[in-house]
Amino acid sequence: MRREPDLVAAVRDRPEVARWVWRSTAEVYPRLLAAGVRVERCYDVEGAEQLLLGHEGRLGEPRSAAAAWARLRNAPVPPDPPPRTAAPGPQDSLFEPRRVASVPFEGLLAVYAEQLRRHGLAEHPGRMRLLTAAESAGMLVAAEMHRAGLPWRADVHRGLLDELLGERYAGGGEPRRLAELADEVSAALGRRVRPTCPPTW
Repeated sequence: MRREPDLVAAVRDRPEVARWVWRSTAEVYPRLLAAGVRVERCYDVEGAEQLLLGHEGRLGEPRSAAAAWARLRNAPVPPDPPPRTAAPGPQDSLFEPRRVASVPFEGLLAVYAEQLRRHGLAEHPGRMRLLTAAESAGMLVAAEMHRAGLPWRADVHRGLLDELLGERYAGGGEPRRLAELADEVSAALGRRVRPTCPPTW
């Protein structure tokens, strides 16, 4: 295992890396953008945890990396921290493990490996992996929009979707309003129509 003292230098010096795996895009990527470093693909561990919990019918459980690490060890699960209301502060990711005392680097690797296993257990593993990739890509876009002066907040975005489409059913199914409309269309056409969820849901 190789430890890097500086996130920006580590990413800038490895343009060959196809996909970066990190704890939270919202925490990591703004610092990279501030230094003029962009990445094309990432895997957001906390975003993936939220999707997997929803798919498994466990929407109310904490989704932080610390919570996922605690579940792996059968330890008490800490609640998620309150939503950030100010601009992101200094990096506290894999590259500075001293700032993330509750999730050591090895623990985050274990959480990532377990998430890959859980993706494989989904009813449609390929779709679940694609959804996770799309969610991670969306978080990159959100950070870049914020950097460019286009504000975007996940809680406001999801609130708007809930208002327009209805809340999701337990287990991560389609939004209520989409399901109702799909039933109406199915009845009108005489065949079952499956709704399509927005990719950034």
